[in-house]
Amino acid sequence: MEEDFEDFYDPENDLQIERFDKMLDQDEVSYFDAEQFQDAINYYIDAGSISKAAKVLSIAKSFHPTSIELLLKEAELFMVRNQPKKALNILESLEGIQHFHYEIYLAKASLYSQMGKPENAINNLKLAATIADEEKDSIYLGLAYEYQNLGKNEQAIECLKIAHAENGFNNELLYEIAYCYELMGMYDQSIQFYKEYIDFNPYSADAWYNLGNAYTMRESLVEAIDAYDYAIAINEEFVSAYYNKGNALNKLARYEEAIEVYKETLGKKRFRAHTFYFMGECYEKLENFKFALKFYLKAIKTDEFLAEAHLGAAIIFDHDGQHLEAVHHIKKALALDEENAEYWHYAGDIYKNLDLLEESEQAYLKVVATEPENEDIWLDIADLYYYSNELDKAIDILYVGIERHQMVARMYYRLAAYLLESGSGIDAFDILFMALETNREELDYFTEYYPEGLQNEQVLDLIESYRN
Repeated sequence: MEEDFEDFYDPENDLQIERFDKMLDQDEVSYFDAEQFQDAINYYIDAGSISKAAKVLSIAKSFHPTSIELLLKEAELFMVRNQPKKALNILESLEGIQHFHYEIYLAKASLYSQMGKPENAINNLKLAATIADEEKDSIYLGLAYEYQNLGKNEQAIECLKIAHAENGFNNELLYEIAYCYELMGMYDQSIQFYKEYIDFNPYSADAWYNLGNAYTMRESLVEAIDAYDYAIAINEEFVSAYYNKGNALNKLARYEEAIEVYKETLGKKRFRAHTFYFMGECYEKLENFKFALKFYLKAIKTDEFLAEAHLGAAIIFDHDGQHLEAVHHIKKALALDEENAEYWHYAGDIYKNLDLLEESEQAYLKVVATEPENEDIWLDIADLYYYSNELDKAIDILYVGIERHQMVARMYYRLAAYLLESGSGIDAFDILFMALETNREELDYFTEYYPEGLQNEQVLDLIESYRN
């Protein structure tokens, strides 16, 4: 890092700014060439000292009244001050004098983009591209951004490809192309592009990384891991490649390998909280609950606002019978993401385990309201009512669930069991018939809840007719 700083740092720049500061503080006027004035204006704009930038510009114009670059800076200052009409007047007057100066069109494009007029911005960027003999990759990148803002991702990709042809070593283009392909779900085309790029530049870690991401999006996880390995081989400090490789291994249920890769990510000191969380998830899937909890708590210590880590801790505490600790963490998770149906579902389970039946019901009903397509929630809330000796409510909720999920045999079997227990035999046989019609292989869902049904001759006759 020190070498990079020495390569780009010029102490003369500091001395020059000191001279400008002194000039402004003492209200003096000193001569500088147009480029020096321009550098000072850029410095003050970047520093947020707009009034100083304006003073320097005023002095600069007195020495260089015809400088195109300074007039462009004046337009930029009007843009910064949210005075677009004044900026546009300057740019249009310059266009009438110097219509072959591509930076005028770039400035107009930037102005129109700021004004929320992407079509005008595109027209000016196209004009800039026709006359520019440099920065063409940046111009086409700007065009791609404008097309993205309009939702025209195919045109954006075409512009990015032109930019790539102008400068094949611009890594920003690689990521923008990946982003556009991802937005359109064109993963095969993305893979093809990066393969062709790698043929041109096989030692581009960024290209291998983006290829890995494209494979991941297509669920080709083995190929994704290979691509991430190449990225890591080229750049051993490529933290995102380690992290995404770990996630791919996790999805493939190769949990031990994923943990080892996540450890490499921790060594690079990025993604620490999420890495701890995923390590906890891997240990949980390996049923090593002690280590799972350890890493969920590490994730929370690193980032107390990581909701999924609180959820993981809640699940482990609940599994270990530490239900009060589980409640503490599920409440934290919900405070951070209160609309998450999965969190409410787990909250309902945890409250039920504590015999907090009213709280459990409210949590389950929250899931029903926000995620009615969730099949399990209807069974869970029915089970809660059954557990609470509210058999009629359990039956009613299952009827509603069946209206939404007419092909879910588990609901029919459970409802048939509840109806038989309630004494509604005729209705129970109708529902059991529907259950067997839907999926006769799931009969255990009936016998689990009402084993007495197997002593009922009518039930046995109905089941036997389907076995034959």
